[in-house]
Amino acid sequence: MKGATVAFALVIAAIVVGAGFFVTQLGSTNSTASQTTTIISSSGTASQSSQTSAAVDETIVIHVVNSTSGVSIPDEPMVAGPASSASDIVYTPDGESISECGHFVSNEATVSGGEAISNGTTTTYAPCPLVDYNTNSTGWLTITNQNASYFFIEVGSMIRSNAQVIALEGSLTYVTAPFPEGNFTVSSPGVSGSSGGLQLQLQVNFYHDVGTNGGLMVSMVVDERNALSTANNVTQANNWPLSGLGVAPCPTDLPYGVALYQGYYTAANVTQAQRLDIYPVVACPLLLRLVTSYLFQPSSDLATILPGTGNATQMLSKVNATGTYSGDIATNSSPTPLQPGTYTVAAGDEWGALVVQQFTISSDGTATLIG
Repeated sequence: MKGATVAFALVIAAIVVGAGFFVTQLGSTNSTASQTTTIISSSGTASQSSQTSAAVDETIVIHVVNSTSGVSIPDEPMVAGPASSASDIVYTPDGESISECGHFVSNEATVSGGEAISNGTTTTYAPCPLVDYNTNSTGWLTITNQNASYFFIEVGSMIRSNAQVIALEGSLTYVTAPFPEGNFTVSSPGVSGSSGGLQLQLQVNFYHDVGTNGGLMVSMVVDERNALSTANNVTQANNWPLSGLGVAPCPTDLPYGVALYQGYYTAANVTQAQRLDIYPVVACPLLLRLVTSYLFQPSSDLATILPGTGNATQMLSKVNATGTYSGDIATNSSPTPLQPGTYTVAAGDEWGALVVQQFTISSDGTATLIG
């Protein structure tokens, strides 16, 4: 149950392997940063211990996509949690796991809850740090309040899983997890300077053979986050660093946007660039919503757009560029594939923050980030 404290039992599944058992501690039910762990003792009684994460920790943002099309996969199950090293992964009869969650015991051992009893000796195992999650309706999962150098992620069921230990890239790490095949892409997104307690982040990913005429698709992910540990009500502004920034063919009430340019540009000279038309020409509404401010939740990219009393909106958008468009609404044509060369992605917000990322497309259609 998301957003509530959940008590769970440490489960150990036993599978016979050769001269002994291999027991795998399964992932726990998802809970908030402050959670209660229940361990079933050998007597069958339950003892509870409360554990609260540190205040300043890493945030892992995971995006699960179809490995062929790059399309987001909603409500995808996964298991994730801190790992002790980059090689902390074991292949068990139950699927991939980490060493902290898998243990060999002798054949005569009796396994109950988090304990194994063999020849009168009781061995108690520490709770498995892995937790069960599901991606949200748009294929994203944000895990906050972590404090580790490495992180284990397993996407999908045990039969068709995709597991990897990643190295965290600082206070914020983005992970693109192609499913069911492919290695994870891990990056620390470009981060602009804070503006009013906010941070603007940009991540650029590439998907081959899914763009126009089987070409390249460039995926640009922009995220506006509250860097403060308290709620942050930021007044609407109109201090855009660039014109033409957006996340859709028509204007939105979101306070940020991205644009794609051909050529190598930096934050110092990108204002001189000519924006590529990556959206088809459509008829847009003449009326726009009145916005006075954005009320961000603490240390989050969730914000309520004011005035209004509706649910908070995740200030995160993904823009896919499969090519460029030309013509008007009456002569809309199919997009032209992105040609080999150097390109620049820029993301900015209405408070003046700006971050850029350059990349190249080679003659064989592959793309590489610069820097």
